[in-house]
Amino acid sequence: MAKLKDPISTKSSVLEKAPTEVTKNLLYSDEENLYISNLQRKLENARTIRSQPFEEFDNMTYLDYWWTNERGANTVVQFRKNKGDINFQTGTLRTKMFAFLSSFQALNLQADITAYNRNDILLNT
Repeated sequence: MAKLKDPISTKSSVLEKAPTEVTKNLLYSDEENLYISNLQRKLENARTIRSQPFEEFDNMTYLDYWWTNERGANTVVQFRKNKGDINFQTGTLRTKMFAFLSSFQALNLQADITAYNRNDILLNT
């Protein structure tokens, strides 16, 4: 009779330790260090500007404005502050936006140039 292995003594692939990789500190040239520092400064400046409120966004930050529009476009169930409050949701705004987009895409916005002479006769017909 064959002897079965003890399930506890067998090693699972989940329990095996992944080999650890040692990363080396990269040495950059002065030109590369200058490029990286300028890039980091630009990214930090962009992050700072993005977190400021803008008049175009109703004095909200970009992320606040985006979340407001996301909640308006999709039905979001808000929690009730008082017991007497009534929750209601409308999902019509999203469908209205799709209806507007489809009607806008159906428009024929091709250029149509017609020329007339001095006697108001159509040219190039």
